[in-house]
Amino acid sequence: MVTIYALTCLANGKAYIGCTRGKIGKRFREHRCNLDAGKHSEKLLLADWRKYGQQMFRMETLFELEEDASLHVLRGMEKYAMKRFKELGLLYNTNESSFEPVRAATLNGYAKGAVVVGRKWTPEANRKRSLAQKGIPKNHGHKISATKKLLGQKPSPEAARLGGIATCKKRWQAVR
Repeated sequence: MVTIYALTCLANGKAYIGCTRGKIGKRFREHRCNLDAGKHSEKLLLADWRKYGQQMFRMETLFELEEDASLHVLRGMEKYAMKRFKELGLLYNTNESSFEPVRAATLNGYAKGAVVVGRKWTPEANRKRSLAQKGIPKNHGHKISATKKLLGQKPSPEAARLGGIATCKKRWQAVR
C-alpha cells in the first residue's frame, strides 16, 4: 500500500505533503527525528515545529493507493494534494514532489553524474582487494604494517618463517 499523507500543523493549518510505501507511523518518526535534529529540508516546517512543538502536529492519510500504482499516478495524486493546499496558502513543500529532486540538484547533480565515471582501481589494488576477500594475506604472507615497511623494517623472523600467521598460530595454540 502506498500512502499520500499530510503532516499538518494544528496551530496554522499548514501541511507538508509526502508519499510513503511504509507505515505512516514510521514515516512520522522519521520526520520527527529530522525536525528535532534541525535537519529537515523544509525550513518553514522546521521553524513552525520549533515554534509550536511536536504536540501541535498530526500525520493524516490523504490517499491510499495500490502497491503496483505507477509512478505517474503517484506523482499525480501527490501533486493534486499539493495543489489543493497551495491554493489555500497552506503548503510547506517547496519541491513539486516529495520524491523528485529540486531543479538545481537536477541540473548540478545529474548532469555531472553522467560524466563522472567513478574511481579507477589499479590492477595491483584490484589484486589486493581480491586476495583480501578470499582471506589470503596480501603482503606475500609477511605480517608487517605499512608504517614499518616505509621505515624499512623487516617482519620478525618468526612471522616471515610462518608466512604471516605467527600471531594467529600462537592464539590458536593458546585456545587448544
